[in-house]
Amino acid sequence: MNEPYRYNPPVVMPPSEDERYLKVLSVCHYVCAGLVAFMMVIPALYIVLGMMADSLPMAPPNAARHGADPGAMMGGIFIALGIAGVVLCLGIAAMLVFVGRALAARTRSTLIIVSACVMCLWVPIGTVLGVFTLVLMQRPGMKALFNPMTPYQ
Repeated sequence: MNEPYRYNPPVVMPPSEDERYLKVLSVCHYVCAGLVAFMMVIPALYIVLGMMADSLPMAPPNAARHGADPGAMMGGIFIALGIAGVVLCLGIAAMLVFVGRALAARTRSTLIIVSACVMCLWVPIGTVLGVFTLVLMQRPGMKALFNPMTPYQ
C-alpha cells in the first residue's frame, strides 16, 4: 500500500504495413485529384476558342442572306465540348478526393474498388493508381482494416 504509484505509458503499436500503404494510397489519390483538376485547363481552352469563334465574323459576304454562320455553329460545339470536359474533370477530381478521404478513414471499400476500376481508364497515371488500389484492397490485412468487427476467414 505504501508503494508509489507507477505510471505505465500506453503501448503504442507501430503502424502495420497495410496502414502505411493506406496512408500512401490516400496521398496518391489527393495528388491525382490535383492533376485532374489542373488538366481542366485543356477543356477551358475549348470554351475560350468557342467564344472566339462566336465573336469573330467568319461567314462569307453572301451568307447573310441565308442566315448561316459556320463560326457560330463551330463556336457552340466548342463551348459545349469544353463545358462537358470541365464538368467531367471536376467530377473525377471530386471522386478522387472523396476516395482519398475514404481510404484515410477506412470506410467505403466498395466505392474505393469501383473508383479504382474507373481510374484504370485514365492512362497512364490513373491506370497505375487504379491497379495498385485494386491489388492492395484485395489483401487480407486490408479487408480486416476496413471491417474490424468481423474476423477475416
